[in-house]
Amino acid sequence: YSRRLSKITQRGLREAALKGFWMGGYTPFGYEVNDKNLIICESEAEAIRYAYNEIINGIDLRSIANELTKRGYKTKRNKTITTNNLRNILSNTIIMGIRKYMNIEIKHPAILSEEEFERMNLILNHTKKKVGKPPEVEHFLLSGKLFCGECGAAMTGDSGTSRNGEKHYYYTCAERKKKRNCKKKSEKKDFIEWYVCEQTVLHVLTDENIKKISKLVIEKQEEDKHTVERKIIEKHLADIEKELDKLADAFMKTPTDTFVKKIEKRCRELEEQQETLNTRLNELKLAEDIRLTAKDVEGYLLSFKKGDLLDKSFRYRLIKALINCVYLYDDKVVIYFNLRDSKSIHYIDVINDLEQISTDNPDVFDKLKPWGVK
Repeated sequence: YSRRLSKITQRGLREAALKGFWMGGYTPFGYEVNDKNLIICESEAEAIRYAYNEIINGIDLRSIANELTKRGYKTKRNKTITTNNLRNILSNTIIMGIRKYMNIEIKHPAILSEEEFERMNLILNHTKKKVGKPPEVEHFLLSGKLFCGECGAAMTGDSGTSRNGEKHYYYTCAERKKKRNCKKKSEKKDFIEWYVCEQTVLHVLTDENIKKISKLVIEKQEEDKHTVERKIIEKHLADIEKELDKLADAFMKTPTDTFVKKIEKRCRELEEQQETLNTRLNELKLAEDIRLTAKDVEGYLLSFKKGDLLDKSFRYRLIKALINCVYLYDDKVVIYFNLRDSKSIHYIDVINDLEQISTDNPDVFDKLKPWGVK
């Protein structure tokens, strides 16, 4: 019903557009609607023609907007005409008698000819205020993933300017920055981002680990071949088939038209559900046909291993794909990597993990100084 109604509505809108009717919304400046058709509002059209003549004669938009305001003109939303909305009015192709709706070109009375419109907008574009190149924004790649090892607070982007005017970027503990109650010192942004990526490549993306990870991914892929969703859909479809069989038997036995109508209605409902479920089931089957191989996974991981650690875009890809979170101390860094269904790591988890590591391997951090990596 919904699809049928949508088609009927679309057909109606298309026919209305073909007849040249105004399809709704705010009426553009310079026009008004009469009997569903867009016609010229002469008083407003006069303002557009005045603006055209002034622009051709070299008058700037600000002066034109001020003059129109003095003459009592306002926008369709009853606001003062400013330079910006005057530019929008004059650059709207609707004033040369053309508009589009559902890819249908609709014609209506023009205020300016096509040649006048193009000539005016050529001047407007030439005199448009040139905006300088926006300052480069520094992206903190570990934002939302880097936390203070001393107190567990997030480490946020910070910056400072040296005596020679050079700008430097850091990660600073939010608690230290706001309340001054954490002793964790700030860390240089570029160095910590590079270091996390470098340690990942050195200790995680080894040839041995890449082969091991690839094998596990393929094994997991095979385990997931029959997903929970697919099993639920298949069971639901089986239940629908059983109910349809029962309704067919009841249909043969029922003596009254009232029950026949009820049965027919229920059958239609079940058939619609069946269609929707079969569509989803086919989508799942299609997804299963797109299977990864161990070489596919290896190739993906090797792309990180062979990347340029000095390239910010590469570091961004690696951090986004592989890093879950990082807890930073003055003497060590604890890195958690993304796994299937990775949970959020809380500060208490880090403390417990470090205690466990120290118990199992008392000299682990001594071996890895200046920073230890998990």
